[in-house]
Amino acid sequence: MRPVLRYALLWLWLVLGSVGLAFWWMRNPDSFPPLPDAVRTTLLDWYGTGGCCESFADFESLVVLGVAFLTVLVATLVVWLGWRALRPAAR
Repeated sequence: MRPVLRYALLWLWLVLGSVGLAFWWMRNPDSFPPLPDAVRTTLLDWYGTGGCCESFADFESLVVLGVAFLTVLVATLVVWLGWRALRPAAR
């Protein structure tokens, strides 16, 4: 497979997997653990929501997408490394 196509498919998987996981997370928030209060407060201060409902919803979407992207990225890396470790070495 060409390297450009391989990287394009990898990025497509990361984007679609992240958006899908984020969508599921937003629809079923009880399925996932909440952020610790200290982390949530620090992120809210950095983002500067100011108590407005719209900006808090934007913040929530950004956090969910960010965590979903990191989750999909780490899961993909673990599967890829496992596959490389179990695959017989080329001669």
